[in-house]
Amino acid sequence: MVVVIAVLGLYIYQNNREYQIILLNTNDSHGSILPVDSVGGMAERATFIRMVREKNPYVLLVDAGDINTGQAISNRADAKPDILAYNYMGYDAVTVGNHEFDKPLNVLLKQMQWAEFPFVTSNIQRNGTPLGVEYLIKEIGGVKIGIFGLTTKNTENVSIHAGEVTFENEVMAARKVVKLLKKQQVNLIIGLVHLGFTESAPGFITSYRLAQEVDGIDILVDGHSHSFIERPEHIHKTTIVTANQSGRYVGEGIIRMKKYLLFDLDGTLTDPKIGITTCVQYALHSFGIEEPDLDKLEPFIGPPLRDSFMEFYGFTAEQAEEAVAKYRERFQNTGIFENEVYAGIPEMLKNLQSKGYFLALASSKPQIYVERILEHFDLKKYFAVVVGSELDGTRETKDQVVQETLHQLFKENPIEPDQVYMIGDRKFDVEGARALGVESVGVTYGYGSKEELKEAKADYIVQSVEELEKFLLRGSEELVNSNPDNKKKNPMYQRIWTMVYSFLMFIFMLRFLRMCL
Repeated sequence: MVVVIAVLGLYIYQNNREYQIILLNTNDSHGSILPVDSVGGMAERATFIRMVREKNPYVLLVDAGDINTGQAISNRADAKPDILAYNYMGYDAVTVGNHEFDKPLNVLLKQMQWAEFPFVTSNIQRNGTPLGVEYLIKEIGGVKIGIFGLTTKNTENVSIHAGEVTFENEVMAARKVVKLLKKQQVNLIIGLVHLGFTESAPGFITSYRLAQEVDGIDILVDGHSHSFIERPEHIHKTTIVTANQSGRYVGEGIIRMKKYLLFDLDGTLTDPKIGITTCVQYALHSFGIEEPDLDKLEPFIGPPLRDSFMEFYGFTAEQAEEAVAKYRERFQNTGIFENEVYAGIPEMLKNLQSKGYFLALASSKPQIYVERILEHFDLKKYFAVVVGSELDGTRETKDQVVQETLHQLFKENPIEPDQVYMIGDRKFDVEGARALGVESVGVTYGYGSKEELKEAKADYIVQSVEELEKFLLRGSEELVNSNPDNKKKNPMYQRIWTMVYSFLMFIFMLRFLRMCL
């Protein structure tokens, strides 16, 4: 039985349409044509891949190397049955592992001729040219995916025939190929890397180290160390997945990437505490109320001012209007600039914009002030749409602001709330988003607590700017734990068909073997 652990589903948006792209990854197959300990085998793997493709046509199938060296039946045929099975399953790309050099180079070259898929070898050269292809750009559902491949340079020390080619330093090769892929404006960069998680020799480059030292890689599909992980690893902005060995595992999970991002201003992009609280203090003074402790005025950050004056100081609607006018008297020229951008925000916005996201600013603060603040901090250039409230009190509630923002973002196109995140620090942001059917991301580094955001039922909560950027670029993961007892989840007819199909594939593989031996 195939146990499923590390597959990523990517929801990427192009031209107002949603595409789900499934990434299926294997590694270190090691000639495992037949099941190992009654698990896996090519027939079982092919059955699983077929079932995934039946549910979704947008599938990217890749392998991180070491197809060779394992079962005798594969070894004797120079892995031809394995290559033919990979052809049948429709692999899109593989990289080379160290065991591909256990036999003379001409064997690997024969395998490349048999293959109907490219071997991506970004750091291996033969006579000054890439052994396979340096990189691959594959378009699936309108999404351009750049793929590169690396093999551990330590292969020179452990494989007898590795001297027939030249290995470049993995980090240097990765930086070079990522730069080439970025120039071609790919939406996603995936590395098939036969590096592993374990530093097995001095100076050994693991997939962890590669992710730390090379920027711009979205996903690393790793092999070599035969590691078993139940959840993807995250190093900086790179996700690392691997699938153990011998065809036992293929992972499963979902990464959601939204196309439209709505940001609150106060407490999300900037820290306005001094400006807002001193202006509230100024307004209260005009009513004979003295409040020396600015921390007590923090609840004014976020909700509409009129509501806050009435809620916290019992003002009438008329008094609240007068208080707001006094607040603005100081705010418009002084308080507005008693503000600072949270560390990492400009870099995050630039990165999101470069990835093709549409950014919008949705604030309950009057729009005239919002635009001045964004211009003052040189942030306005990142936003396609900026929406705030009006000075006369109209469009003041968060749901009204979000609704207007969506109208301006989608224009004449139908509004699709499932393509949008609303990011903010207070319950008002969460409630305003939910009123329009938009998922919310609460941030706790602002002025709303984790408890407040949980009580408001924020869909997701992050605790720092770094975590927010990582979430938006990597998305929300919904991973399925490994579970060999999948029988309980499948209807009887599907289980029967799966068994029959696996048996037929087994017979088919035996015929492959007869052709090859």
